[in-house]
Amino acid sequence: MALKMFATFSAISKGRLKAHKRMPRRFLLISLLAIFIVNCVGLHHVLRYDDMGLPSQEKRDENHDLRVLVGRLRDEQAPVWKWFASDWPLYNGFYRPIPTISVIADDALFGDDLNKYKIQNWIIGLICSVLLFWLVWELFRDVALAAGSALVFSYWQSGIDNLVSGVIHVRGAVYWLAFAIAVFVAIYGLAFGKGARLKWLLVAGAIGYLGREYALALQWTDVTQQTFDYRSIGWPVGRTATLMSLFALLSLASYCRFERTRNNLFAALALVALALALCSYEQAVVVPALLLGCAISLKIQAIHVRWLWHVLPWSMLAIYLWLHLTNIEPDSRYRKQAARGQGGGLRDTLTWLFQSNRDVRFLKQLFEPSIGLAVFAMELYWKAVFDLIANVCGIAVALRRWLPAIFGLIAAVGSYAPMAFQHPLSHYFHLPLAMRSIFVVALTIACIDMLRELSKERTKVPATAS
Repeated sequence: MALKMFATFSAISKGRLKAHKRMPRRFLLISLLAIFIVNCVGLHHVLRYDDMGLPSQEKRDENHDLRVLVGRLRDEQAPVWKWFASDWPLYNGFYRPIPTISVIADDALFGDDLNKYKIQNWIIGLICSVLLFWLVWELFRDVALAAGSALVFSYWQSGIDNLVSGVIHVRGAVYWLAFAIAVFVAIYGLAFGKGARLKWLLVAGAIGYLGREYALALQWTDVTQQTFDYRSIGWPVGRTATLMSLFALLSLASYCRFERTRNNLFAALALVALALALCSYEQAVVVPALLLGCAISLKIQAIHVRWLWHVLPWSMLAIYLWLHLTNIEPDSRYRKQAARGQGGGLRDTLTWLFQSNRDVRFLKQLFEPSIGLAVFAMELYWKAVFDLIANVCGIAVALRRWLPAIFGLIAAVGSYAPMAFQHPLSHYFHLPLAMRSIFVVALTIACIDMLRELSKERTKVPATAS
């Protein structure tokens, strides 16, 4: 697995993988195999036995909602169509017929063995990774960006870093690896960079920032400190968000394919997938905006876009909102409990845009008269300073690949924004992190390109006078 990922990014660094009009078949197969292998790590959630109890058992823990879901579905024995016309079985003010049907399927297959319900979560996550690969390819026609985004998302979703980070530091093993590389690059650039020392320091800072992204520091905002991979795979109820991601990614990829091929079947598939996403999770309200973002990105690449087509998804969203408001209780007890103040929501949204928003707030708290000059002896102070500078460097370097970087970052922030005003659970991050992986890989490629250019400048032999 590690060798395949290394080979991919080595090829990127040597400039072998360029934008193609058609996906090279060999690279397609290697990419899909690598995506599958990385996602297989996530099976540790499926293979691990958790004491999840039995349906309808009264026990307050992470799997309480799942037990209630299965118990009520058994008690009611309602026809499937009922869930397309009402609140879902928890009756807490949400319209989620597709996740409800998925739980019905699990109950039919596995009965009281709730641990096996996690199998479907893993399959959904794997499909999402493949659909992300397709989306990025159709949107940017860049094989390295497509494969890299899907692999990074798979890496986050399978929890590879979380498996080893506990024995190193809460920030994660990959954070400290990136920090070490950044320090090495900075020292090397200062020693041998000659007239390009500032560029060496800039790329060193960007590499340091990548450590924070790959370590997925954003996941630790979960209200019960559960990891993103647990919420996505190890927590069956988390499939509300992952099923929505699956259909959202299918809609986006199909739309991009439609604009490039003018095949109306893909236009229809995009709309059907949007409808299924809206039937899965409320976060799907962002999909029409994401479709519009895809259209703008395609237009920038000189692809002729059918702007009037976008009336359809926005009309579907308007109908969905009207039906939701008129048929589903808007002020359920659960909604009131989950809601939080506007200040927290805006703060988290800004953090998704600029992660060092937290560092700025932390540094302001440190500069208190009671602390005085002792602040400069605090390890936490220097970590916050490093992370802040690295974040600025990362944004600056990412602009070298500005289109995928900006699309990925803005799409991630926009996908998360509607959920920011609830107490966060990290399955909210599923679609936003799929989008964010595009930004992270664009920055990674930009760093590799910049290092290659700086290395060429250093080894360039100056011309001698004749």
